[in-house]
Amino acid sequence: MIRIVIVFLGLVALTPFTLFSPAIPLTSGNVASASGGGHNGTLNLSFGAFDHGDGNITGQATLIDDSTKTKVTIDVECLVVSGNQADVGGTVSKSNDSVLTVGSAAHFIVMDQGEGVGVSDYFTSPVPGVCSAGGGDPLPPAMESDRGNIQGRFVAPDKDCTKCPAGTHCAGNGECVGGSGNLHCPQGQYECCGSCIPEGTHCEAACK
Repeated sequence: MIRIVIVFLGLVALTPFTLFSPAIPLTSGNVASASGGGHNGTLNLSFGAFDHGDGNITGQATLIDDSTKTKVTIDVECLVVSGNQADVGGTVSKSNDSVLTVGSAAHFIVMDQGEGVGVSDYFTSPVPGVCSAGGGDPLPPAMESDRGNIQGRFVAPDKDCTKCPAGTHCAGNGECVGGSGNLHCPQGQYECCGSCIPEGTHCEAACK
């Protein structure tokens, strides 16, 4: 069953850290997306998950473990975005793994910490279960990605960039994206609607 929930909260209490390829704006009609890739040790994750609205969610994810020579492909059917974190899930379509078998449900978590030098994203390996439904296998600890880029985007509440929740910032066009944008603005400026503006300037006015 396809499930979609979008909640505008800060990070849920999954890990002690604060969610997806270069920044790609949402295409017309999309309300949320999570995409990109992560790497840690022998694990390589690549994925794209897109909520087109009205319960229509598409995408695909692939996890390769070089140490065990396993490869799992998931057809994405569920995307739950919460602040800078996304739960991505669906049905396993290809697999040589003994646990994540073809036809079974699987999901994983990704966290977008933003862009820039010294910024690392995080991800979990997929486990059996449906995203954000509970009752599945416990999620493993999130791993720091040492290369690749994970990005999550969603339409801001009321398409008002000033309402982007904690752990995200405005990317312009009424979209929120993971990470704290003001980390990348010069001293005396802060991020607003995808641009750096002088401190003391009201973001709401600059967004219009």
